[in-house]
Amino acid sequence: MQACIRLLSVEQRNASIHTVRSYRDTWRLFPRFVAQRAKKTVAMITLVDLTASEVAAFLRHAEQERGCTIGSRNCRLAAIRSFFNFVATKDTASPSAWKSSTSPSKRAPASEPCYLDPVEVTAILAQPRPLDL
Repeated sequence: MQACIRLLSVEQRNASIHTVRSYRDTWRLFPRFVAQRAKKTVAMITLVDLTASEVAAFLRHAEQERGCTIGSRNCRLAAIRSFFNFVATKDTASPSAWKSSTSPSKRAPASEPCYLDPVEVTAILAQPRPLDL
């Protein structure tokens, strides 16, 4: 049954199975994180508990304590934003506070391109060509 639901959501939203899994993982981790900080059970968590400061703390926790990359952090943030965009369509009272207070995405530092030295290029070009079979 769960596999059917998962496949249906992938087809309906044209989302990759990896995106669906990433969102699933976020929504396994985030409520547990909030519940632990609020000293509640996950079942007792409400939308009121899911504040922008909790999101920011969760994202810091993901990076610093769980060792997530900036890309993983941004995926977690995208999953949370997606959920609150959905909530905004159902509950018109909450979206304005959320839109103004969510954490921004981070940019990962760009790595420098790797180039071959002229000596290395010469060595590669000096290699014998393989025989065509």
